Amino acid sequence: MKSCKNLFVKLICLTLVAVMCTFCFVACSTDSTDSSSTQTTTDTQAQAGPSGTDGEKLLTLFSDGKANVRVVYSTSDNSFAKDSAKEIADRLGELCGAEIAPVTESADDNVIEILVGATGCEESSSAMEALAPNSYSVTVSEGKIVVVANNILLYSEAIDGLFGAISKADGALTIKADFSDKSDSYPVISLAAGKKTDYTIIYENEGYDARTQAMALRDAFADAGVTISVATDTKSASGKEIIIGETTRPLSLSTKAYYFNSHLYCDENGNLAITGNYAAGVKAIIKYMGDTIDIPEFLLGFITPEGYGNAPKYIGAGEIKIVEGFEPVKCYYVQADGASEQDYKDYAKLLEQSGFWKHYSSQSQASRFSTYTDGYNIVNLSYIEYYSPSKQNELVTYVNIAIDSMEKSALPILEDNSEKVTDIQVTQINSVNSFLVRLEDGRFLMIDGGLAANSGKNNADLIYNQIVAQNVLGGKPVIAAWLITHPHTDHVDAFYDFTQKYNTMVDLEMVICNLPNSEMDRVEQSNKVYNGTTIQYPNARFVVAHIGQRFAFAGLDLDILFTYENLYDASHIESSNLSSMVFSMEMPGGRMIITGDMYTQGCKIINAIYAEDLQCDVVQFCHHSYNGGDVEMYESMNAKVGIWSTNFEDATNRGLYGKISYNNIPVDSYKMHLIMSTSENYMVLREDMTKNDLVQFRKFEKK
Repeated sequence: MKSCKNLFVKLICLTLVAVMCTFCFVACSTDSTDSSSTQTTTDTQAQAGPSGTDGEKLLTLFSDGKANVRVVYSTSDNSFAKDSAKEIADRLGELCGAEIAPVTESADDNVIEILVGATGCEESSSAMEALAPNSYSVTVSEGKIVVVANNILLYSEAIDGLFGAISKADGALTIKADFSDKSDSYPVISLAAGKKTDYTIIYENEGYDARTQAMALRDAFADAGVTISVATDTKSASGKEIIIGETTRPLSLSTKAYYFNSHLYCDENGNLAITGNYAAGVKAIIKYMGDTIDIPEFLLGFITPEGYGNAPKYIGAGEIKIVEGFEPVKCYYVQADGASEQDYKDYAKLLEQSGFWKHYSSQSQASRFSTYTDGYNIVNLSYIEYYSPSKQNELVTYVNIAIDSMEKSALPILEDNSEKVTDIQVTQINSVNSFLVRLEDGRFLMIDGGLAANSGKNNADLIYNQIVAQNVLGGKPVIAAWLITHPHTDHVDAFYDFTQKYNTMVDLEMVICNLPNSEMDRVEQSNKVYNGTTIQYPNARFVVAHIGQRFAFAGLDLDILFTYENLYDASHIESSNLSSMVFSMEMPGGRMIITGDMYTQGCKIINAIYAEDLQCDVVQFCHHSYNGGDVEMYESMNAKVGIWSTNFEDATNRGLYGKISYNNIPVDSYKMHLIMSTSENYMVLREDMTKNDLVQFRKFEKK
């Protein structure tokens, strides 16, 4: 029996091929040759399998630039056969260079037909009837190739067998006229006999996700005509059970899965447990249990959802928590509560033993940060230690393992050796969280952006006009990176407008953010960030940021100080503004910290982690200075300048002038707090500015 891992890889490939075929297939050439003809080949080079020898009868699927084959499936058949027919057509097309499309009707026109699944043809019916439970067969008979199987994994095996028998030589594709490939029955777990089942679905009491998946599995049984009972784990055990989640049953507790994998386990009594990623486990069962409500035994073990990368299992101390990130970028993180620095070091060693190498590492006070990759996945590993600001200075320690797939995300850039052509300049646009940074090589960083044009603010146009005004390179301006602190309308809508309106006029190389999952923040705005990047700028790198990462740009080092993953010690999440990404920018003129809309809870944690390393020259005050922020954090920063990301009129109307926020944070004499007037669209910060200069609001004038 082949391993589950190999079979699952094939499934992923099959799914990708099916998607490609949906867009690509066109009508197959109707030119054909006599399907009963044979061909003798000599001195042929095998490419897809063994070629014929003298005297062997072969079927010619393609020759002289013409396809002599049709792939047939039935619209009434299950999706396994349909998807498999598409894969066969696509793989044939790759081999011969012709365009081959699967069809739903068989026709007697002397074309060799590959019949996939229950097509209604007599040959298919006979093959299906002879098929053993959970098996496949590929047979060639009287000019037809018949492919049948019981589920999609076995179809994948059957297709591999078929293409292992196809030979390519001298521009022709052939297969032996008497080829046959049949598998033995794969062991199965029978969840029902006829229309009756001995099983009960048991899910974790008060577990919303577990209950949702239990109902989905129940509905799948109902679709197959089988009624199955569903109950929480408060019900006493009786008979066979399908257990979902971390229930009171010993079976589920002993098979807990780590990371975002699902784990399927069956004991000697036939009880089935689904732990870890409940949705992935239930989806796999539904997909492969077939009409007979059987699932193959090779499905047992760990299942990794498509698009997610693997990393070695954490085996150190601490209670494990698994959290899914923003779904489109396939990221998640694991936290081990109470883990030690030694656990961090041990896991780093385990990563290196598993083929990962260190990309970057840093530290702040007692906390440690590192980024690893194996070329396919990114693991951002951190050990966080601080005294809790909300729990009587209780010591907090945890290991955080953030895992991203390089298919969706990208590694931070650590070096930028671009030639210096100008000085770095920071510009605030329209008094809001909209900052443009011109780099030393003439490219730009952009931070947030503001509201959409339909709000009357029209920030996208202001951003574009300022980029053009500051473009010392000439030609099409380049934004090296656009940073999004969090997905709220007044931070991301201008970004989305910009990508729709100016995508052909300004290049964008990278977007850096860490968007929270749907349970915490606004999916619509998160999708705007993702779609604005991937659709309008398909070549841009979409980077999921994590604490401790560093990005190097021309004349500027950018360090990620905090993301929503680090709200570990928050007693409750009082606002989605807490999902703000906080970062610093080190430039020749000093250091600037961007806080987005971070609230007090997050600020206290940031100060507890970094207090000695927060000193800066300029800080963007939290949440437009409406509320949020923390006196001790600002004191640790000891900034010369604090920027209000709100205008003078709004600050006055809210009664904010002369203080920061409703927290009554005083305006200290040694700090200069700036509030822009709506009559001025731009405020420019230059490294040679003094406090007196900073009170002058000046538009940028190109030198």
